[in-house]
Amino acid sequence: MRDQRLDKLAAILVGYSVGVRPGDLCQIKAEPPAWPLVEAIYEQVVRAGGHALVTLGSDAMADALFRFGTDKQLAYASPVNAFLAETSDGYFGIWGDENTKALSTVPPGKQALAQQGRKAYLK
Repeated sequence: MRDQRLDKLAAILVGYSVGVRPGDLCQIKAEPPAWPLVEAIYEQVVRAGGHALVTLGSDAMADALFRFGTDKQLAYASPVNAFLAETSDGYFGIWGDENTKALSTVPPGKQALAQQGRKAYLK
């Protein structure tokens, strides 16, 4: 059974903060520690008549990109993410890092390259 506080928070986020309406497409991007809140938000989006798309990421994935990715990969602007940013009616970004210092060793230059790739759809 889920913590009722998460259900209340999800109801506020979906109903008030984003104002999801029937037919709205809502992205929910999160990390594994946030899964209970993701489930609660997903449920509220469905109850509001919306369509939810869930995408997960993790510290390990980000670490792999920064450690092994080329400059071209870091600066890559995903057409899928650009399309979702243009067509989504609502967005829920839930950060739930297990290790808040996971990327502290990543050089600032690499972080800047990765940010360039996201500029195309972060408006």
